[in-house]
Amino acid sequence: MDFIPQNFISKIVPQESIQWFLKKYYNVNDMPVDVFYALNLQWPNFELPSDYKKYFCSFHTEYVDIDWLINQAQKIYPSPFLCILDYDVDSSELFPDNLKFIKQLTLHKQIKLAADVYGIRHINDFAYPEFKLSSLSWRITQYKKFITAYLKQNFDHTQMILSYHSIVGKEDDLHNNFPFDYLTKLDLNIGKFLNNCIDETSIINSSPVENANWHVPAFQNALFNLTNESFHYSMTIKADKPFVYPGPYLTDKTIKPLIAGRPIIPVGQAKTIEFLKELGFNFNYGLDLSFDNDTGDLSRIKGIFDTIDRIQLTPLKELYEMTENSVNLNLSAIATGIVYDIGESVNKKSQIEIEHWITQ
Repeated sequence: MDFIPQNFISKIVPQESIQWFLKKYYNVNDMPVDVFYALNLQWPNFELPSDYKKYFCSFHTEYVDIDWLINQAQKIYPSPFLCILDYDVDSSELFPDNLKFIKQLTLHKQIKLAADVYGIRHINDFAYPEFKLSSLSWRITQYKKFITAYLKQNFDHTQMILSYHSIVGKEDDLHNNFPFDYLTKLDLNIGKFLNNCIDETSIINSSPVENANWHVPAFQNALFNLTNESFHYSMTIKADKPFVYPGPYLTDKTIKPLIAGRPIIPVGQAKTIEFLKELGFNFNYGLDLSFDNDTGDLSRIKGIFDTIDRIQLTPLKELYEMTENSVNLNLSAIATGIVYDIGESVNKKSQIEIEHWITQ
């Protein structure tokens, strides 16, 4: 959910706007003029200037453009370059030694905003679900295609809400051939497919806050939600070297079921469950979610398939009872501010480090 209204880049927005951003999101008061600021970037297509002492950038509401980041750090080398993200970054020899990362959370703020605008499902206000799970997809990505194909071929259609609009965002997502039988068995040539849901094409919008609205059948009438985050890649090879993409990158696709009081199956980057646990969430569903720690994209998806099979074989009433306590704990953690307070506690430590970097 893009809850930050824009990006804030030196020489493009007024200095006072950048000062506002630094104070609001990083609690930083000083703003040295010899630092170039590029804040809340969204797939940047510009080059950093070469006439600054330091460079400060952040990615919060779009996934970090790793290739751009490495390229720009090399270009301005050896000038210090700081990047702020919502998650930890594994060390890599691909990163130039002038590039530094600091984790500064915004997810807890996004959750709070979504809850403030659309409310939180009250613990005693549960409508018993009609379906076992929901899976929603608009734009094609590798994982969305895998999940949709698997559900279409293997899950009881009377027990799920599924949408797949088959919209191509970029050609890179249209890869079909993989040397694993659990993938080669799938029919990945899926056109638009809707199951137990209306064609909501006319109400699709890109408004970030509106996208957080959980008052729709997928979260009210279905129990589990497959989150279908658009960026799911974790382990890969870059420049002939192993590389783990930073993450997990989480958006309204994960926020909505959490404030709707529904259990989630993370379909996105690895270690989503671990990340959310650190924010105070509980996932004791009685299901094996160990797949989430697997950074191998093509092996992690097999673990998700196995979990879907377990849901398929378990009666809906039993699934509901298995997840009820966990869901209630999560709703309470949001409503009482536990999640928000944990996020702020993490940020207090990083804010000191950020201010020190800017002013040293």
